Amino acid sequence: KYADMHSKGVNYIHLYEEGNDLDFNIGLYFYEKLCKKVLDDDDGKKWRDDPAFKPSMPEMLTAIKRKIELREKVDCNFDGRVSFLEYLLYQYRDFANPADFTFRAMKTADVEEHPEILKARKALEEVNKAIQAYEAEKHRLETEADKPGVKGLGAKHQLAILGASPLAEQLNKSLIT
Repeated sequence: KYADMHSKGVNYIHLYEEGNDLDFNIGLYFYEKLCKKVLDDDDGKKWRDDPAFKPSMPEMLTAIKRKIELREKVDCNFDGRVSFLEYLLYQYRDFANPADFTFRAMKTADVEEHPEILKARKALEEVNKAIQAYEAEKHRLETEADKPGVKGLGAKHQLAILGASPLAEQLNKSLIT
């Protein structure tokens, strides 16, 4: 998510429109950041030392080798983009056969999706729009609250009202159900 936000120049999560794949160069950036966080930083020590996370550990490669690896092994459908599913298939290639998943995805690409799935996607899209509106309003009020005087005080009160309202809980519930 943060690699995609970086590529789009988005600094705030509420302004980010989530996608499901990354441009090829951003895929390289994602791997660099992942390797740095897990293999070099102190934050990654808990994952490095735990044998349960061994299959999830990324392999450190040079940029040229990583680019070749991404192009030849990760990008299953050769569209020049790296989807999260392609990343997972590559990372857990010892447990899953990417060719099998790609074949099944291509086979069902011509078939129309089930109406319940379409209904669920539409509901999720509506909830995401409502969450973005809520986060944008919260951000606007936080910015206004920093101002001196009546406007700042009014924004602080509106922010307190927004925080105390059941709206955030309703949005979380809608997101789950």
